[in-house]
Amino acid sequence: MGRAYTAKPAVVPEIYYPPGWNGDWPYPGIFPPGFDTPDLPEYDDLPPEEDDQYGNPIPRILVFPTSGLIVHESDDSVATNDDGTYFFVKLTARPTQGRISVPVTSVDTSEVITEGQPAGVTVWFDDEDGWDIPVKVKLAGVLDDTEDGNVGCVIEVGPSESEAEDYTNLTGHDVSVTNKETEYQLIVGVTYSTKTSASSGIPYASGFAIGTGSITVHSPKGTAKFEREENRTLSAGGITSKVITTTITGAPETFDTFSQNIVVATTGKSGELFTIDYSVKGAAAVFPSGTASALSKIDVDAKLYVDGELVDSSSDTISIETSTLYANKTGQIVLTTS
Repeated sequence: MGRAYTAKPAVVPEIYYPPGWNGDWPYPGIFPPGFDTPDLPEYDDLPPEEDDQYGNPIPRILVFPTSGLIVHESDDSVATNDDGTYFFVKLTARPTQGRISVPVTSVDTSEVITEGQPAGVTVWFDDEDGWDIPVKVKLAGVLDDTEDGNVGCVIEVGPSESEAEDYTNLTGHDVSVTNKETEYQLIVGVTYSTKTSASSGIPYASGFAIGTGSITVHSPKGTAKFEREENRTLSAGGITSKVITTTITGAPETFDTFSQNIVVATTGKSGELFTIDYSVKGAAAVFPSGTASALSKIDVDAKLYVDGELVDSSSDTISIETSTLYANKTGQIVLTTS
């Protein structure tokens, strides 16, 4: 259960009592009433401004926002300052004396840390200057070698220390943050070109011409293969026919293959290799005499993304044209997440 705000006893108008609360501290809500909130960013759930029975702002440690924050394992313990990766800490009343220190710590430093510091950070406020200025606390995801999915974590604010009794041993509301698993996405654009021909001036001649292109993607979680073949045959009487066959294989839970693009979504550690092997083959012959040819070409354009950011890419084209019984050419692209 997350911690709520704690404060010194003060009068809260009953109109702000949550159901079942008897007026005893700590206040059970996310944002107790009575905050003095000038110059704060616009948040719909900030409370109205209220004073205690003496007309003084009620001392609190205000934290906002307290949920919806998201960091990524790919942060690798470095805070990014991106939207949704930080929160603010602020006092609601001027301290009566001295400085106030407010520790900010992560309950699970294997997933999320504050300001790049596993031990946490301390936010300071002075009783003279800057006590009413919100202090930004940045968060960072921690990279690990375990595929544990998106993991929730809690950031604790407080308890505070101060020479002033009104700001001693206060806590701000817990902050909920999610550390998103690193996602590697490999997109391979593939374009095949095959062309075959076979002919003879002899009525009883026969022959063939075959052009094949294939690509195999090896990822940390499996293999996918895409292959296209054009097969032309020459039969008696000079009749030719052409058949184009496309074959796709791979683990459905790992690969989503559509058109001539291969998309691989997977999670894992840095330094993973994605290997793309591709080849073109050709064969052609006519018996007892005639001509035949096979052309096979493949264009490969590979891009590797980590959490949507392009980290590696490469492209290549290989082709063959043959009128012999067999010819082939191969190529390889290796992309890495590091």
